[in-house]
Amino acid sequence: MFYPNPASDNVFFKLANTGKARIEILDITGNMLKQIEADHLDVIEVNVSDLSKGLYIYKVYQDGKTGIGKITKE
Repeated sequence: MFYPNPASDNVFFKLANTGKARIEILDITGNMLKQIEADHLDVIEVNVSDLSKGLYIYKVYQDGKTGIGKITKE
């Protein structure tokens, strides 16, 4: 789960557990703009204030699983 959406400055990813995780933020053409790695956190904060307004894709990798969704940046 992640929030808020639409986002302005920061988004938060609430993870199912606290194991190692990687979050990627991509533009709509698939170019990776940000990559964040964390360990032992159940909520990861990602600053998106430097991104232009628009639609982005996120991918969350944890425990061999991948979650994908969309972020709207205001």
